[in-house]
Amino acid sequence: MIGHYGSPTPFWDQWDAEGAILFPKYFNGTLQFSDLISAHNEHRILVTRLWSLLLLELAGYWDVILQMVANTLIVGAVVALVITAFQPILDRALWMAFALFAMVAFSSPLAWENTLEGFNSGWYFMLLFSIGGLVAISDAFAFTTRWWAGLAMLILSYFCLASGALTVASAFSICVVQFSIRRRSGLRELLALAILAMATAATLRYIPLSRETALKAHSIGEFFRALLGIMSWPATPGPVPAIVKLLGATLINTPVLLASVWIIRLRPPFPDRRWFLISLAGWSALQVAAIAYGRAAYPVSSRYLDLLTVTLLLNVACLLYLLSALSESWLSRRVAFGVGTLWLLVILPGAFAYLQVRSIPDVVNKGALGRIETENLRAYLNTGDIRVLENKPRFDIPYPLAPRLAQIVSSPITRALLSPELVFEVGRTLTF
Repeated sequence: MIGHYGSPTPFWDQWDAEGAILFPKYFNGTLQFSDLISAHNEHRILVTRLWSLLLLELAGYWDVILQMVANTLIVGAVVALVITAFQPILDRALWMAFALFAMVAFSSPLAWENTLEGFNSGWYFMLLFSIGGLVAISDAFAFTTRWWAGLAMLILSYFCLASGALTVASAFSICVVQFSIRRRSGLRELLALAILAMATAATLRYIPLSRETALKAHSIGEFFRALLGIMSWPATPGPVPAIVKLLGATLINTPVLLASVWIIRLRPPFPDRRWFLISLAGWSALQVAAIAYGRAAYPVSSRYLDLLTVTLLLNVACLLYLLSALSESWLSRRVAFGVGTLWLLVILPGAFAYLQVRSIPDVVNKGALGRIETENLRAYLNTGDIRVLENKPRFDIPYPLAPRLAQIVSSPITRALLSPELVFEVGRTLTF
């Protein structure tokens, strides 16, 4: 995808965050820690900024293609973590089936925006730190090395995207559940719970206010319509009646609901990896609700689909776990296999339809627009004539405002950092 459709031209928010602020301050010696944690819309993208600076140093220039390729390393780590996290819960055959499903799901171009925009590493880092933090802390005794590592990852998830604050809230919630059924107890555990409560309050309190008010849900009806669209993905990818979406959402998410109730009633000993399953279920619910509220206008935009893929994989894992557990008691293996097959028949046709109708055409269109954006920006850099950027269709230039784009690329530092494909300067060296 990157080789065929990736563009060397930075895109939209990347110009403001990196081209106008981060890189110039880094090279003129004025970059401070407050700049690294400053607000970007409703996010504090500390991890993405550090990652971009690392890749800038490695490449020697602002290499957006390198950013995309390097981000695939994070995706690989996320997939490996998800597969490993569920290994203790499933038997060998089911775990191998789950691993195959996970690899196919993440290697498909569903979340193509995150693949083809180098600045979107925050989504991958948020998944990595959120899942890693929940794996570590959900079945760790208070103040052990594992517990502190989990807490550190939970806090780092907040510095990837604003929804990372909900990861801390998820960890707090699972510990409350464990306290309520006496799987955690004692003064140390109570103190650890208080620390998680304070971390939750702090991260939620300091989420920056977003200027994207037009994208939010403005009524309960808008919120629930968006929520239904998210929860029924990918079973109902097109415009279908609300009752169909409700049925799809119910079928898709029944496994995680049943597995959570089942495990809580079992009250497994502590530590036990099944507590992670419940904590991830709570995390998924909070993430879905946040998207439905904050991005009700485009609730299943491709940039959110990596997160929704994790939710889908959670349901797959819960389904496999339930079928394995129940087949050992009253449900025969044959019936279990039939139930699993039926569930997949609800999911897979919609997923394939979404890929064919939405994802693949969008990827091709993104590649074509990237070439147009590159040509128009190159023309401005060669001529200095802003008219080559003005009065263009919305995505024919890589930033919504031509004067602002011209101002950013006219900065000596930013211009010197641009890809050679944009400026046609051979053998240049960067000295500041």
